[in-house]
This record gives sequence, C-alpha cells and structure tokens, in this order.
Amino acid sequence: MFLLHKRLPVFVNCHKKIFLALMTGVLALAQPASSQNLIAYTNRVTLQSGDTVITLHVLPRDKKIKLKTDQYYYWYRAQSLRCTRGGYDGQLLDGAYMEVYPDKNIKIKGEFKKGLKNNTWITWNPKGEYVNITTWKNGVKNGTFKEYDNEGILLRSGVYSNDLLDGDITEYTPDGKSNTRRYKKGTAFQKPEKKHAADTTITKPGLDRDSTITHYNKERALPKQKKKHETDSTIAKPGR
Repeated sequence: MFLLHKRLPVFVNCHKKIFLALMTGVLALAQPASSQNLIAYTNRVTLQSGDTVITLHVLPRDKKIKLKTDQYYYWYRAQSLRCTRGGYDGQLLDGAYMEVYPDKNIKIKGEFKKGLKNNTWITWNPKGEYVNITTWKNGVKNGTFKEYDNEGILLRSGVYSNDLLDGDITEYTPDGKSNTRRYKKGTAFQKPEKKHAADTTITKPGLDRDSTITHYNKERALPKQKKKHETDSTIAKPGR
C-alpha cells in the first residue's frame, strides 16, 4: 500500500502531461489560419490585391521543375503574386486559382500546372457577364476561345494553336450577322474561288471572242461554188 501510494502522484502527473499535449494539438488545429499565410497541409494561399481577393495554390518549396526559357511562370512570395519569363524565386502556382470582386462575385477562374496556365480560363466583368473564355495548355493558348463585349454578347470565337489563330475564326456584329475568315498559323487567307464551266472557253492569243467564232465558222463554211458562165457565150458575127 505504501508503494502504491508513493507512485500514484507520478502516474497522475504523467497522464496530465499527455492530456495537456493532446489538448494543445487540438486547439492549434482549431485556430483559424491567417488569410495571408501559407497553410502547409493544403498549400493554399489567400491574399489581397487592391480591391480583389485572390485564392491560389502553390507547389511545396522543395519541389523543383525544369524550366522553359520562353514560358511565363506565375509564382508566389512575400504576400504577392508575380510572373516571370523563364524563371521564378518563390513557390510556383499549382492548382485552382480564383479572383473575386469586393461584392464576392467571381472575376477570374482558372488552373495552374507547375506555374503555367492550364485548361479553361474564364473572366467575368463586374456585372457578372463573360469577358472571355480561353483554353490553355502548358502556358500557351491552345484550343477554343470566345470573346464578349461589356453586355456579354459574343464578338469573336475560334481556335488558338500555340498562341496563334488557326482555322475558322468567326466575328459577330450587333445585328446578328457573322463573318468567318480562315487562319493558318496566325495568318488570314481566303479560299480560292471555284471556276464555273462557262468560264473555261479558251481564246487564241490575238483574237477576241468574235474573231474566234468567225474563225470557227470559216472552218465549217460550205465550199465555194464555181462561177456561172453566161448562158450564151456565142458571139454572133455581123450579118453580111
């Protein structure tokens, strides 16, 4: 009994320490993380840029990637978002990206992959109307796109290939009409007009159309008739 009584305070103190450690961990997890600091287990960052609130995700600091010198990389450091061609000095954006207006309406929504824009990006104006919808692949415009006016009316649509217009690009007017032009690697060109059968007549050099017809008729003209002789070719001698 004496030994049990002597060891009881040690046993209780040990359990108190374990209990306090567990409670400290629970309270730490329950505390709201600062909107300006990186949350380690989600790599999510929320920051303020003017009157716009930006929510983004970043790669871990120890994640290294092979950079392309001609690409623009988006990265995060010291409470700011930056974009650099062929390099970065912070944490590359990776995952969902969103900007919202002061009234919480969505301004921009898209996705990054290792610092480069990827998949579909959509921009809205303050009224909630579309500004543009663009498809990206590894930091380059690749795929369908649409552009709108301030009222959300479609102005232009088509396809980008490696940042250049490619294929049929259609422009729309307010009266509902449309005009389509074909592009190849950023250069517009027109389709060659089809020739009609009526335009295949070949005229010999130096001859106009009338002379051609005349020449054709001459080749098929009837042979010339011999000159008729006078019916009475006898010369009467004077009477004696």
